Amino acid sequence: MEETLSALTDPLRSGKVPAIGTSTFPAAQLVKARWTAEHRALARFRAEQLPYSIIARGAERDVLPLMERYGMGVLVWSPLGSGLLTGRYRKGHRPTGGRVAMERARFTHERKRDTRSAA
Repeated sequence: MEETLSALTDPLRSGKVPAIGTSTFPAAQLVKARWTAEHRALARFRAEQLPYSIIARGAERDVLPLMERYGMGVLVWSPLGSGLLTGRYRKGHRPTGGRVAMERARFTHERKRDTRSAA
C-alpha cells in the first residue's frame, strides 16, 4: 500500500491529477490505505468505485459506512445488477451473444434471475 500511495502522491501534489481513488477495495484495505497515508504523509484516496444495486448491497455493511466516516466519495458501477434488473435475463432463458460463457456462469443463480420477475 505504501508503494502504491507513494507513486500516486507525486502526480497528485504536482496537480497532474485532481484526486485518486480505488475500485472494489474491501473495507480492511481501505482502512490500511488511510492509516498508511496518514502515518507516512502520503496522499489519501478520495473515492471508492464499487458495485451497488438492489441485488448487490454488500457494501452497505462495511464499505459505505467507512466512506461516510472518512468523507470519501462513492462511484457506483453496475446499478442494474449487470443487466439482471433490465429484464434481459429471465428464468429459463439462455443468454446469447459475445459473452455467452461468462453470462451463463454468472447468471445461473435462479434467485437472482427471479429478481426481475418479482418486480
